[in-house]
Amino acid sequence: TDKDKLNVGTATVSVKVRDGVEDSANRTVNRRKVTVTPSKNDGDTVTKVYDGTNTVTLNETTPEITYTVSGVVTGDKLTVTAKPAFADENVAKFGDVYQKAINFTNVSIKNEDGTDTDNYEIVADENGVVIAPIMGAITPKTINITALTVPSSTKGSAGEKTVTKNKNFTTTDILEKDKDNVTIGYKATFVTSATGTVDATVTDAKVDGSNDQMTLNYVVGTVTGAKIEITSSNHGGGGGGGGGGNSLSIK
Repeated sequence: TDKDKLNVGTATVSVKVRDGVEDSANRTVNRRKVTVTPSKNDGDTVTKVYDGTNTVTLNETTPEITYTVSGVVTGDKLTVTAKPAFADENVAKFGDVYQKAINFTNVSIKNEDGTDTDNYEIVADENGVVIAPIMGAITPKTINITALTVPSSTKGSAGEKTVTKNKNFTTTDILEKDKDNVTIGYKATFVTSATGTVDATVTDAKVDGSNDQMTLNYVVGTVTGAKIEITSSNHGGGGGGGGGGNSLSIK
């Protein structure tokens, strides 16, 4: 009898003993243990832009995760389903490389036709993990700024300043739950030959919030609509850089 073809449970098998005499005996067949290994098509990395969740969404731009089952009896065909999810929602960077582990839960193994299989079970490691994590990546979300107010300066001043931890800008690209934790720093140059509101040129803009994680979750893209108020020298002035006012809310 081909022992590997017996189903789980107690089976009666026929055996030949001496002189060609056949006899029968009961035999218990246990579930066959298999291991499951995930893989990505063409070796691509499962990547998404930061969206505040740890969800893995597989689509035309994200390679499909497939599963290889090892230890299956020849002729049997099994399918595996699992729920992949990033270890957490945040961007992580190691050197110049963005990386984040993808874990697997709700793992099930079925026959090829989708019916449950009683003949197999997946072997877990010493930590109870049935599918080992793979590496993916969450990359930063880009903030495009459409209006920005540089802290005021005085007529005849240097015409440049470095601003830090400023919220005085407008964007629609920050998640609602992050708005209180995102500030930006930048360098601004402007003309100070006359009083009034003038255009400013902003460079080296970056997220510099007190929450260090936000500096990874977001990057500044384009900055347009930068303005600064130039006051007369006896007005009291705006002084140096610093955080400036916070009169504009982040949209």
